[in-house]
Amino acid sequence: WLIESQKEYELKYRMVVFEEDLTVPEAEAYWQAFIRAPKMSIIKN
Repeated sequence: WLIESQKEYELKYRMVVFEEDLTVPEAEAYWQAFIRAPKMSIIKN
């Protein structure tokens, strides 16, 4: 999949960009960080 310069993309997934091979533990760490993203809420004053 080609990511083109100066073009907008709307993704429903997280994209991880890396130069070398991704190990299984590294991939798992990225996955866990994604599924355990911090919960946020907006409090109006």
